[in-house]
Amino acid sequence: MRAGRLRPADPDPTYSRFIPNKDYITEHNRFSPPGVEWLYLAIGNPCIAENCALKECRAIAGELFGLCQCKLNEEYSEKTFVDLTIAADVSYEDLNRQLENSADDIRNREVKKAVNSIMHKGYAKSPDVSDIKEKLTRWSAYTYARLLSKQIFVPVETEDKELMYSPFQCMAQYFLSLGYEGIVYSSTVFPEGKNVVLFDKDAATPIGKIIKICV
Repeated sequence: MRAGRLRPADPDPTYSRFIPNKDYITEHNRFSPPGVEWLYLAIGNPCIAENCALKECRAIAGELFGLCQCKLNEEYSEKTFVDLTIAADVSYEDLNRQLENSADDIRNREVKKAVNSIMHKGYAKSPDVSDIKEKLTRWSAYTYARLLSKQIFVPVETEDKELMYSPFQCMAQYFLSLGYEGIVYSSTVFPEGKNVVLFDKDAATPIGKIIKICV
């Protein structure tokens, strides 16, 4: 879902109103500086996405907004995105415990195999701990995502948007350089909500009826 602030005298908005245009992007966004045409969308079920989109616009009671649904284009359905929300419901303690339990299970398994091999063959092969790599990769990814979401993605009490958003913009450029198509992140103004920034504004297309709403 994408929201756009309207003036009472404005004509009914068309889809073009919800497509980024560098000529109208004059302020810093969370992941992009002025003039960069990245597409920001609130995602989730329609009710949550609508409320999140309005909150992200810092909607004030009495203001008029247009709301438009967008659909990810088919050619992007198999693309890779960075999801910084994957560990939103997992604590650091849980992540560490899961890794420790996996390591214990693997160690116990390999010790039993070694003992059995010695008893029957007189020698033991080197332990196979290759599957710990998958566990370590998951632990690293989830811990990294949680650190970013909890430590960096917090509201900053400053009116200087360039200063406030510079860490996010550096991060976005890094992920873009690695070939990712966008970033999924938690909303800092609507706890139930999630957003996505698409590095290609044509990755999603407006669909359905545009809703006008006075908040």
